[in-house]
Parts: sequence; structure tokens; C-alpha cells
Amino acid sequence: TGLESGLWYYHPPADAWSMLTDGDLRERAEYLSLEQRKCGDASAVCFIMANLHTLMTTTGPDTYRLAHLEAGIAAQRVRLAAGSMDFDCHEISGFYDDEVKAFCGLEQTGWETIYAFAVGVPRSAEQQGIGFAETDDDDRGVWHD
Repeated sequence: TGLESGLWYYHPPADAWSMLTDGDLRERAEYLSLEQRKCGDASAVCFIMANLHTLMTTTGPDTYRLAHLEAGIAAQRVRLAAGSMDFDCHEISGFYDDEVKAFCGLEQTGWETIYAFAVGVPRSAEQQGIGFAETDDDDRGVWHD
């Protein structure tokens, strides 16, 4: 809601979003996510990328592991934020690496997709009602199961 459909890029240092391609890309997002229907129905499919070539040549081998760790932390923060707004997330365990790079216009670069997830995934009937417990103001600081 409030955003144009399309392919967006987030630039962390500037904390700014820019649109790369406009239009409805749900079918493409579903295909890139190994044809997972949840991804086609999601509000957003996010591919976290890192310039692994630059990281690996300018630093040490631990950078590969740290890039994946940072991507996982960022995705889990999005998951927590989405859950607090009663949206569901779905981690994408597999995707078409080369096709994702081409889709983003990064096929001749050192950028690689290292993590993918979908936000705003419709919940199944069994998942309805699963989420964060509602609390009253006087319940703050009290542990609930």
C-alpha cells in the first residue's frame, strides 16, 4: 500500500529507495523463487545481495561468512517488524541465482544474491490467529506464554 509496483533498490548509506523497473512483477518474482506460489502472492519479495568479489579480494575469507550472517540478521529484523504488524514472512531456501542477477541488471558484476525472503505472505487457514499476543497496558513487564 502506498508504493508503486516494481523492482526497487534500497541504498543503505543514503537510506533511500529508488525504482529500477515499474510494473507488476509478481509472476517474475514467483519464477525467480523456484516457482513458489507464496512468493507470487506476497506483498514484496526481497533479494539481499552483496558484492562478494570486492569483499573477498579486499578483505579476508571471513567476509563471506559475515556477509551471509549480516543478511540473515537483516532479514530476521524485517520478519520481526512484519510480525508486529500481523504480516507473515517466508524465507526462500532456493532461487535461480543467475536469473536474479540478470533481472536486477547485475549479470556482469561481482554482486551475488545471498539471501531471499517474501514479506506479506498470505497465511494458511492453520496459521490464522497465530501471532503476537495482545497485552494491556497494565501487563507490561509480565511474561506471557
